[in-house]
Amino acid sequence: MGRNDDKKRPKAVSPTPLRDWMDRQTPRRKIGFVMLGALLMACGARASVFFDLSPVPATQLTFFAMLSGALLGSQLGTLAGVAYLLAASAFGFLWPAGSGVAPLVGPLAGYLWSVPAVAFLSGYFVERARSEQPVFFAIGACAAIAVYDVLGSLRLMLAQNASAAEAVARGAGLFTGQHIAQGALAVFIASSASSHLQARQNK
Repeated sequence: MGRNDDKKRPKAVSPTPLRDWMDRQTPRRKIGFVMLGALLMACGARASVFFDLSPVPATQLTFFAMLSGALLGSQLGTLAGVAYLLAASAFGFLWPAGSGVAPLVGPLAGYLWSVPAVAFLSGYFVERARSEQPVFFAIGACAAIAVYDVLGSLRLMLAQNASAAEAVARGAGLFTGQHIAQGALAVFIASSASSHLQARQNK
């Protein structure tokens, strides 16, 4: 009788299957995921387009930073962002802003220094709520975009002696649509991965 009751009882489904899966990985695999996240950020940063209206290039760096945080979690995502900054500075692949450490103190430094924070925020709210519902991924993406644009525009304003409105218009304003699309795609991928893992739990 007891065995039959156990068979009929539904399995407990975790609200954070993606985080649970990542926690089960070995330290070596986690390091590999961090390095992969950093590599994707570097590739996304190099895929750039410049416009005459802005000194800031349009890249996929923000997207891969958000995706790393959403998939790997806030801590590993942050490590991926830091690894990107260190490795890209050392090997001269620090997005189109230049080589070496010069971009980290240049007019666009705010955008670069915000990358670890972008990754952290993309995963933080899911962990805070202990739920991988799309709404919590979306909150993280919105916070990440806000930090990226605010820090980047602030440094741009100080470097060019521009007004806050001008700095925002020339920096963040031109890329609002792109950032929203990148955030939405990161949310979709992360929530889809979570749903897939949750479906496997139910089997």
